[in-house]
Amino acid sequence: MLSRTAIRAAMWLMAAGCLFSHSRARAEDPIKVDFVMFSEPRLVLTPTVVKFSTKLKPLWLESLQQPEADLRRLAAESFALAATRKMPDLADTAAPLAKALEDAHPIVRIAAARALVAINARQFADQLLTRSEADGLDLMQVVDPALAAWDYQPARAVWLRRLSTGAPRRLLTLAIQGLGQVREAESAVRLQEIALDPKQSADLRVVAAEALARIQPQDLEGIVEPLLQAGKASRTERLVAVRLLGEHRGKPAETLLLGLAQDSDPAIAGAAMERLFAISPDLVLPLADAAVLHNDAKVRLWGARSWIARPTPDHMTRLGTRLDDLHPGNRAEVREALRTHANNQELRPVIQAAAMLELASDRWRGLEQAALLLGDLDHEPAATRLVELMDHKRQEVLISATWALRKLAVPETLPALYDKAQRLAENHRKPGPLVLELEPQTALLFEAFGLMKYRAAEPLLMEYLPKSGKTGLMPRGAAIWALGRFYEGNPDPKLVPRLVERLQDINSMPPEIEIVRTMCAVCLGRMKAKAALPDLQKYQTFSSETGAACSWAITEITGEKLKRPPDNISYSAGWFIEPLEP
Repeated sequence: MLSRTAIRAAMWLMAAGCLFSHSRARAEDPIKVDFVMFSEPRLVLTPTVVKFSTKLKPLWLESLQQPEADLRRLAAESFALAATRKMPDLADTAAPLAKALEDAHPIVRIAAARALVAINARQFADQLLTRSEADGLDLMQVVDPALAAWDYQPARAVWLRRLSTGAPRRLLTLAIQGLGQVREAESAVRLQEIALDPKQSADLRVVAAEALARIQPQDLEGIVEPLLQAGKASRTERLVAVRLLGEHRGKPAETLLLGLAQDSDPAIAGAAMERLFAISPDLVLPLADAAVLHNDAKVRLWGARSWIARPTPDHMTRLGTRLDDLHPGNRAEVREALRTHANNQELRPVIQAAAMLELASDRWRGLEQAALLLGDLDHEPAATRLVELMDHKRQEVLISATWALRKLAVPETLPALYDKAQRLAENHRKPGPLVLELEPQTALLFEAFGLMKYRAAEPLLMEYLPKSGKTGLMPRGAAIWALGRFYEGNPDPKLVPRLVERLQDINSMPPEIEIVRTMCAVCLGRMKAKAALPDLQKYQTFSSETGAACSWAITEITGEKLKRPPDNISYSAGWFIEPLEP
């Protein structure tokens, strides 16, 4: 059986597949429409507490002593991973791991160093430093950042020596980053030389500039200005300039940053705007009109954020146009900001008007976000346009519009919602495979019928009760959930046995899916179907979705709140070597 997490993951994968089948792949999905059947009622499962077998640590310590280098490496890596997973009582492993720093095999030494860093074994910082200096780059990449985070004083001398003797570029980079993190003032002169030296590599100059800015967060304008003379500075010099001002404040720095914020290179402009915003969003406002039209998403976002930070009616109106931003993260952030600012009753009408203006457009990204925003704001005048958008060619838009209509719950829209549901059902009735793209919208429509108790939809919902490969996962769950709202407190003698049959269907091939069984239990509980109590009690538990739904239903029917058992204990598994028993 699928857990709710697995069900949700499967549904979102299917929804994502249909939502973005016509668009380029992208890293994040800003749409987070909810399905109300998963929150009403809110089912309480017994939480699972992950523990670690007390036999794991002795096994790994023993493995550290074995003659095979791979076993020793795997043991050290296990300690590092266990630390990230919050395994307790690892402090006493530090000494054996420190001993492994002298192992004959470099792979074991590196793994031991990672483990010591992971368990925060600061007492062995000296051994880590000595070993990394002897072994070179591979170990330094593990050790140097940790020594900087710990601010281990002897490491400063090592890094300063590298800085003065011309170490290889990667070693020099690690030293510069460490000195910058601990803000070592003695390195400032040499860092300035590297940052300004045109013979140095671009990446090294930029890293040196960033470190110097941390060490000296003022009075660097004097070396920035010559870098930018007469507008002839190279891209590297402009990058160095903006990084040198990375922690500066004051009028001279702000003037230089304003110039850099209008650079043709988005990496430079974005970094300058970020710093200006950190000083004050007011410094970015004069640039916002041009910034929000920039080709670069980061630059556009800083322009929009300046309006967000200064919520005037004019800025809220302008932000409405940014609901159509090309970057999904940008437009989602704008939508969320507008939703938050709409809590201000003076701004709410302005935000609603801006969203309505976007909703009247033909830009699918803006339509998607405006629908979500207006649904959240419970703006009923949007309902007519949202009904039209249920048939939009883009899945992003039609699902957002349907979700918003469910949120608004305007009774006058029910005939249109029902007509759309009937047309979707015709596609389910046709021969051929299940059309996954139809599932999210169908489920949202069914939830709307349940919330508004639209009994005219009952015959249609009944079609989704039998097990079928054509009606899908989400619509069947939503249909049964909606039926429960229709019959709240009034068990139907014809429906109850059909729900019990679905609840009991665990041995057929294939068995009934868990979302259907869960919603059957919820429906029976809402009906207060006393006849179903023996079956609900049979499957009652707090360890599965269906079992928790049965427990909830029993409480609804009898008024008796069932006592939840102790937390489930699960032992962390999947390690390279484990005891046979916890």
